[in-house]
Amino acid sequence: MLRRLLDTMTREWRLLTGRPLYLVSFILVPLVMTLVLTYEMNIGLPANIPVAVVDLDNSSLSRRLTRELVNQQMLEVIATYHDQHQADEAIQRGEIFGYFYIPDHFSEDVLAMRRPELAYFSNYMYMVPASLSYRSFKTQAMLTSASVMLTAARNAGIDPKLLGGKLQPYSTHMHMLGNPQTHYGIYLNNSFCVATLALMVLLMTIYTITHEMKMDTAGEWLDTAGDSMLVALLGKLLPQCAIFTIVGWAIQSIMYGYCGYPLNCPLWRMLLAMFLLVAATQSLAVLFVGIVPNMRIALSVGSLVGVLTFSVAGFSMPVESMYRVIGMFSYLLPMRYYFLIYIDQALNGLSLFYSRLFYVALIGFMFLPFFVLRRLRHACRSFTYIP
Repeated sequence: MLRRLLDTMTREWRLLTGRPLYLVSFILVPLVMTLVLTYEMNIGLPANIPVAVVDLDNSSLSRRLTRELVNQQMLEVIATYHDQHQADEAIQRGEIFGYFYIPDHFSEDVLAMRRPELAYFSNYMYMVPASLSYRSFKTQAMLTSASVMLTAARNAGIDPKLLGGKLQPYSTHMHMLGNPQTHYGIYLNNSFCVATLALMVLLMTIYTITHEMKMDTAGEWLDTAGDSMLVALLGKLLPQCAIFTIVGWAIQSIMYGYCGYPLNCPLWRMLLAMFLLVAATQSLAVLFVGIVPNMRIALSVGSLVGVLTFSVAGFSMPVESMYRVIGMFSYLLPMRYYFLIYIDQALNGLSLFYSRLFYVALIGFMFLPFFVLRRLRHACRSFTYIP
């Protein structure tokens, strides 16, 4: 059996090194994706978001408000308009992501205590810059409101210190755990880069198995393995698993080593999680091929599941906030358990005891191919490719 396994692995290695497609899919795509994302997000939280101010009041108070907006770290006031229509056109042209609106007679209404209204507009076609500009606009509006009340108190002869307790009855201290710098690279790259690798593992495992059927070499593949489907799968997937695991470890080295992302646990725990993720994803791909032994359909199913991983595995939205059915589906994906291990181990530095079930779940995926071995062997022996 060992001899058959080595012969199958040698055959698979010759196939992998004989086509540039495998080099691109196995190595270049995940690494290039990682390098691009880490480079683009190296600055951390986006800053200098281009915005504008619509100042219809043109008073000393409105100009002071504009200067305070200029001092906001995330914003870059690139223009001041005296017509709201011009600001709307600038948003449509993509020159700005939002604007702060100061109405006419603003300073007069403030001094007369007529409660003037400040408005701010953000273009939510671009989620990240719109959210950040909205938050900065809201902060500035609140600060302006407090400043106006203090000014009115002084004019009324009230000691501003007495008014401070009413304006801010308590103070807050924010402590952001895991990602205190609110670094978008830490938040996104640890999920998207690894999910891209998992997507390639899923698709290439499906492709390499169904390609044997398409080229009518599945019989030769089985004969090399001594007519054992289990040996054939091991001989084909072990070399691929080794390549993908090494690529995954390289991705982790880039993130935890070069980029300095948080790693609050021993390195071997995340390396083990990466290996188990690759093996679990390969096993899931074998299950798809066993159920649907057709290249086009199996690749379509794999593509759908792989892309949904980016949406439902908990990267962009907590699973607890999803619809129950969608949340349950996320636990059918190996990437979900890797993500939970990453949170517990790399971010929070918890004891391995708290992540034991997630490691066991990834190991459990490796038993899925046993349910389709007979069906897959039958497909390899009797499959007729229909173009």
